[in-house]
Amino acid sequence: MNCKSCGTSNPDEAKFCRKCGKKLNEDSNGGCAKAILWIFLLGCILGGVAIYINNQNSQSSYTPTPLVSDDTLIDASDDQTKASYLNISDDDVRLSSKGESETITIDTDGEWRIGTEVEKWVSLTKDGNSLTIRVEKNKGKERTDYFTVVSDDIEKRVDITQYASTDPYGEIVKVWVDHSTYDDDGTKGMRIHIAFKAHNMLNKEGRVSAYFYYSDGTALTDTNGSYKTTDGDVAVGKDFCPSYENSDFGDFKLFMPYSELHLDSSADIYFNVSLWYNHEKISEDSEKEHMKYTTN
Repeated sequence: MNCKSCGTSNPDEAKFCRKCGKKLNEDSNGGCAKAILWIFLLGCILGGVAIYINNQNSQSSYTPTPLVSDDTLIDASDDQTKASYLNISDDDVRLSSKGESETITIDTDGEWRIGTEVEKWVSLTKDGNSLTIRVEKNKGKERTDYFTVVSDDIEKRVDITQYASTDPYGEIVKVWVDHSTYDDDGTKGMRIHIAFKAHNMLNKEGRVSAYFYYSDGTALTDTNGSYKTTDGDVAVGKDFCPSYENSDFGDFKLFMPYSELHLDSSADIYFNVSLWYNHEKISEDSEKEHMKYTTN
């Protein structure tokens, strides 16, 4: 082995130069270590590149697997607590004319409510899953109504029928007036025409009456006892007696003398008409007939 410092030949096993004393393997060991270091670094670099390329290829070919299939995706906006059924114990309620009630049962797995309003002759009372339907006494013809029960997206209808009264009752169909006309005695006044129906009144005597008021609803007051009510208010009336169980009167007439209104000055007044049997009103009042009364 030659000394790299002075060139002197030394035995292979020598560690120091026999001439200059320099360490013979210092440079060679250092070069080997450097070579090994470079090889290690190069291996790390190549390994890192290989791992990066492998990761890129893996990501480009990766398809995530859904938790559920497209056909079974869950809509988070859906309310899973909505009612799935709604049953009603009786959806065709029939009641007598006398005024009575019936309780029905609502069966559902959700909350429920009344979906529509009812007529004033019907009242509904909710108590848990029970609903009481109550009707007033019917003094007239058969009448019907309905309401709905709603539970979330489910809605069902309940029909109500109340049978016609078996007692006497009447219906006012139309009222009209002839003004400034005369009766058989030459008295000036108004002739009131009434079309009405009388039911359950075969050979039963009833009465048609017209009542007069100021525009504010105050009754006109009688002063001579001729055209009046038992309370002393101005009115005109006449009896009728049907020849059939159910009768139509197409033009029943009342005559009201202007002088019997007992008005000393011009006034805005109106009247309406009612039907009576045995001192009991058997019809709804007619529409108000307004007029302007002017003294001559």
